[in-house]
Amino acid sequence: MSHECPKNGCTRTVPSGMLLCPTCWREVPVPLRRALHGAWKGGSGALSPAHQAAMKAIIRYVNREPEAAPGGESS
Repeated sequence: MSHECPKNGCTRTVPSGMLLCPTCWREVPVPLRRALHGAWKGGSGALSPAHQAAMKAIIRYVNREPEAAPGGESS
């Protein structure tokens, strides 16, 4: 089932299995993308606490909410 992109002001339809539309996804910093993919674990981590936290962090980031900081992992 598809859904609307969660970025404020974006009205694009996003296919199920994707968090954001491709345009908005390109705004997400690589460390946040990696956190989401790492928590996903090929699907076995779907909706785990780590996966949910990564999704929320990405949505906060694209909506420019202050709690979102690119990275979250040390170099």
